[in-house]
Amino acid sequence: MSKLLNELNKWDITALEVGATIDKLLRSSEYRNDLNGAIDRVKFLKPWVTDNDIDRALKLLKSLSILRA
Repeated sequence: MSKLLNELNKWDITALEVGATIDKLLRSSEYRNDLNGAIDRVKFLKPWVTDNDIDRALKLLKSLSILRA
């Protein structure tokens, strides 16, 4: 558990929020394994999110082995 917490502490709140939303969408029946669709949906739900925010969130998910590189 401490390893996970140490990893999460490296990321800002926006990366964590966007990453969690992408992960949730990818687990849903509507966006299962549709990364581009999930990203488009995040941009719709959270119009303040930038491409840089998305990139950081994807790096976060890869660092946690939630997404493959």
